[in-house]
Amino acid sequence: MNQRTHAAGLIELTTTLVVATAFASACAAQSPDVSLAFAPPTAAAPSAATTANAAGPSSRSASVARVEPGAPAGANASPAPATTGEATSLSLQPKPSRRFLDAGGLYLTFGGGVANDFSEATDSNAFFQVSTFVAPRFELGGEVGGWYFSQRGRDTPGASVALSLKYHFLPGDFDLGEPDDRTLTFFAEIGAGVVFSSLEVPAGGTHTNFLPRAGGGLTYALSEDARLVAGVRWHHISNARISSNSSNPARDGLMVYVGVTFELP
Repeated sequence: MNQRTHAAGLIELTTTLVVATAFASACAAQSPDVSLAFAPPTAAAPSAATTANAAGPSSRSASVARVEPGAPAGANASPAPATTGEATSLSLQPKPSRRFLDAGGLYLTFGGGVANDFSEATDSNAFFQVSTFVAPRFELGGEVGGWYFSQRGRDTPGASVALSLKYHFLPGDFDLGEPDDRTLTFFAEIGAGVVFSSLEVPAGGTHTNFLPRAGGGLTYALSEDARLVAGVRWHHISNARISSNSSNPARDGLMVYVGVTFELP
């Protein structure tokens, strides 16, 4: 009886040890998963961009300038964007200024002249003209003038309006200077106008006459915005026989004039 009891005890003890060993092994195998499942969340490592932004501009510059070992110089360098100052300096580059003889621009000329027919008449004139270059070297001007006609018979005042066209030459065109030196220019001129007078001009003629002209002259730069103008032209007064042959005595003379031209802003 005692032997049976002892054997049963051994069997029960052995069974208990086996079950305990199996349970311990099972717990040991499952312990890593359990620890991972219940491990407290950890803070994510900050990214390189976040670290650079937190560190400030100097750190960002250093991170951009960093070159990986073994890489050729400049391989990892990023092109620096244009700064605001550089963009502003590019946008504020001065435009090439217009020069005398270039197309465009607006010019105001004040001047005066005297014409003589080498006989018995002297015509004195004061004028102002507004002109522009309709094409390079081609200057078109509108002129308003006042006159005093000293002539046989009775002297008389008058007023005129006229249009003129000038073509300018440079000294370089004649091998007299630098090709594009515009300090001195020469010009050829043609034009026409209408003059109104209080009395007949010439004496025995009409109160309204035509003023065709042709001549030449020069301009000389006095400053950046002012030029001296001087010229000689054929001066003709005629009514073109709009009334009758007998009422058109006409008059021809040589006129010398001088003025100053200013460039308008």
